[in-house]
Amino acid sequence: MRRRRVLAACGHGFQAGGDVILPSACRALLDGQFKGSLYNLYGPAEITTACTAHEATAEHAQSDVIPIGLPLDGVSVRVLSPELEPVATGGHR
Repeated sequence: MRRRRVLAACGHGFQAGGDVILPSACRALLDGQFKGSLYNLYGPAEITTACTAHEATAEHAQSDVIPIGLPLDGVSVRVLSPELEPVATGGHR
């Protein structure tokens, strides 16, 4: 339920999806005059939808990657390596 409310709250925010969002882009937005919430959305490239969401904060923007977040309500997600092996929670390439 919380994740569904997170996306509904994006009326006062910015949603990024469709490709990797660079931490430098997050820093530029969050360090400027933008006062809303920034969400990194992730979903299959074949369709225009999101299956995970993560609120990117100024703290996240200081790291090397922005997380893709948690699955939305009613969605299950498997993250695989290039070798099609499951990636541990919190893992990345």
